[in-house]
Parts: sequence; structure tokens; C-alpha cells
Amino acid sequence: MPPKIGTHGQAAEKVAAKMYGVLSSETGGEGQARFGDAVCAFADLPKVSSALGFTSGTTSIATGAVLLQEMKHSFETTLSANGARCAGARSIAESTASTICGEGLNLASVKRVTGISADVMKKGAELKLANSSKHPSAASSSVPVTHADTYPLERVWDWYHRSECTRVAVNKQTKRKYARKKFRLPNGAELDLTCDHRIRYGSKAELAQSYMDSKCHAAVVAENPRRKICLQTAQECICDCMKECTNLESICPFCTGFKYKLAAWHKMRSEARKTETCDCPECIEGSPWRDASSGLSAWRLATTCGKVEHPDLTNPADGTVPMLNLLRCSLLSKPKTRKQQRETEGTEEAGKPDVYPPFAGGPCGDCGLGKIAPSNCSVEMSSKTCIWIEKQDEKGPRGEALYTERTGTRKELLELTKQEGVVFNYHMWTNQWVTHQHALDNETFDGAEEINITTDYGAVYDMQQAVTEKCSHGTSCNQLVALVLHSPGEGAQVI
Repeated sequence: MPPKIGTHGQAAEKVAAKMYGVLSSETGGEGQARFGDAVCAFADLPKVSSALGFTSGTTSIATGAVLLQEMKHSFETTLSANGARCAGARSIAESTASTICGEGLNLASVKRVTGISADVMKKGAELKLANSSKHPSAASSSVPVTHADTYPLERVWDWYHRSECTRVAVNKQTKRKYARKKFRLPNGAELDLTCDHRIRYGSKAELAQSYMDSKCHAAVVAENPRRKICLQTAQECICDCMKECTNLESICPFCTGFKYKLAAWHKMRSEARKTETCDCPECIEGSPWRDASSGLSAWRLATTCGKVEHPDLTNPADGTVPMLNLLRCSLLSKPKTRKQQRETEGTEEAGKPDVYPPFAGGPCGDCGLGKIAPSNCSVEMSSKTCIWIEKQDEKGPRGEALYTERTGTRKELLELTKQEGVVFNYHMWTNQWVTHQHALDNETFDGAEEINITTDYGAVYDMQQAVTEKCSHGTSCNQLVALVLHSPGEGAQVI
């Protein structure tokens, strides 16, 4: 019996049946070598091959049949879309599909002839469309796959550019934007940069920690609890447009001096522990003591009880409940005066240091560097030398104090870090509460009898040479900004 030809019209089926009968009778029928050779020779005839849809120059239907057979075998075995498949096999399958896909193809017939499934053919069409607008050197070999549990790194990158990230600001001095520059995310995705030049206040580790503590990260995890991101990955998502602020002309002496010592301590311990070890339980990887030197925020997190909500200080404008550190976690210790020594002589308070301010009720007993630090670490508290930057008197050309390198022992550096760390914690507590009080004053001042003026230094601008020739104060100046609030009321115009 001749094979089923398909629905091509009764007349065509009759002609084909006669042709099959002649071929079968002349060659011995199916299974015979002469039958196969005759069919291939007939299909290779120029006019017959063109009727089959082949372009001129096709000379071997047998070769095409073998190729299709091998392709089908591969797609039914190593390139099968069923079950687990490595990324390399997926790339080969989708690349192959992209070369043969086209309009009007019957996907069921394609599956039957080549073994390529409908899903792979659709992926191939997507890949072909995506590569059509790319240079051949930039063409992709497969369609990017995003798993439901994959952390969306593009959202991390975008968060650093939004106003929610308070540690980053637009560089008003350069006033430039990136063009023809790309940024590669940790997952390999490339982004075209069109963002403004920005300044980040703090290290990349501190900026990444800010994201880990943000509402954006909490929302991403809430969407899918299986999404995970480490601090290092969040740090690698920081855009190239964000450069660390290195202008130290109008900066806080408490923050700057302590930041230099903290950075030197972190560098010292990182390099020392490559070749040296200790048995201190406080020095294990991931402990609060080990994390304390990674940044200013990490120091406060390790040496205090952290921020807590203060509902009694809620901002009436937007209902925001502030998260502030407690005063007892950031008290300054100092020796007692002679009067205090006489007054406390013979009591339990005699051997304890004084604290400032006195109305705080005493230091916190649950936090502090003494709670996390080892008593005598053989690595970090040794007498080996190290270098750090410190403000030293009479180091400038006119005898002024400058931040310069100083050489000392590791133990000495650690003692200085401890001393200045306590001052830094109290300084940040003061800054934190004063900042929130300014926000409250702006919303609650008596507009009938008061005005509210807030002043601060804004951007730093380079001065022109014509001006600096007669100026002895350097080549930059600070812009002083004053904000005057008055006459609040319903329907007040905001300018």
C-alpha cells in the first residue's frame, strides 16, 4: 500500500499513487536499496526539488534526510526540553531554533520532522528578534532566563539612584551625565548608563548595608521569601556614577578622625589574619567584633543596642515614627572630679567613671565595646607596627594641623579606636536627635509669632583662576543656603 500523502486534492493523490506504483514495481518496493536510491534521485531532479520548496543548488535529498534524522535524535536526547538541562545545551537548542524559525511554519510538523518542541521554537523566534538589532559580536546565544527565586538586582541598582538612598546625592559641581557607558550587574546583565554624576557619603560597604536595612529590600523579600542577597552582591550593584566624597574641607572632625582609624583597623586585621590566627571566641568570622570595623554604621550596630521606635516623637506631617538610638547606649565616660570623688568615697560608685550627660541615669549594661571585644587578642592587640591617618599638629606648611600618616603598634591603634568610638557614638546620637528636632520644629512652630530659619552649606564649587589669584583660601568655595519658613496655614503656597 502506498503511504498516506496528506490532503492535497484527490487528483494529486491519484497521480502520486500511480508514481508510487511505478517506483515500487521497478525497484522491488520498500526495504530495497534500489527503491530508496530511486526516490532520492527523483527528488533531486531540478524541477522536482524546486516543487518541494528547495532552492536551486540542492543536490542531495539523502544528505538532508540524514541531517534531519541526526537533528531529531539530538533534540530527543541531549537537547530535550524535558527534565533538567544545562545552560550550554539550552543555548545550543535555542540558537539552532533561531536559525530555522520563520513565519508560516506548522509547529507540530516541525516537532515531527526535527524533534524541536514548540516551546523551543518560540524561544528561538525571541532570540532571532533580539539579535536582529545587535552587532554580530554582541549577539546572544540564548534567551535570558529569570527564575522566580532570583533576586532582582536591577531593583537594587535603581534604589541607589532614588531619594530613599540618603547616602547618595547628585554632584552639583560637575553637572554631567553619563553617555555611551555600560554597567555590568553581578548576574551579567548590562545596563546603559544615562544617570547624573553622584557623590556617595561613606564606603560601598556602608551603602550596601543601607540597602539591606531599607524598605525596598524588605518588599522584595516579602514578594518571595526565598529570594536572598548577600552584602557583597548588594555592594557590587552600586553604580559607577557614585564616587566617594573625598573633599575634606568642611567636614566633621569627629567623623573624619574616627573614620580614618576605623578604616586602618579594618585593613590591618584583614591583612594580619591572612597569616596569623588566634583562639579568641570573639574573633570568629561573622561575630559583632569582626564586623565592627567594616564601616561607621557597622560600628554603631555592634557597639549599641541599635535604633528603637519613639512613638512620642511622631512627625505630625506624615505620621513617621522615628527610629533613634537610646542615650544610655552612647554615653561618654570621663574621670570623676575631685568633688565627685569626695562625694562618692566609700560607696559603690567610687570606682566607677563619671558619665556625660549626668541625667541619663548611667550607661547601658547590655551593649558597649566591652561586651564584644576579646580581653587580649594575640593578633589585633600585639605590638607589631601598623600605619593609620591621624590629625597631627604642626604638620602643615604654616604649622597648622593636618591629617597625615602615623606609625604605631596595633594595640595603640585599637586603643585610640576605642576612645574615639565612644565620642563618635555620642556625637552621632546628638546629630540624630537634633536632625529630627529640626523636622519637628518645621512642622510645629508658631507661625503667628515665629519664623523658622535653617542654614547649611550646600555644594562645593571650583573658583575661577582670576579670583584665586587674589584669594588665599584655596580654589573652592561653599555655597551657603538659608531656608526661611513663615506664616504656615491651610492653602499656603509652596515656593
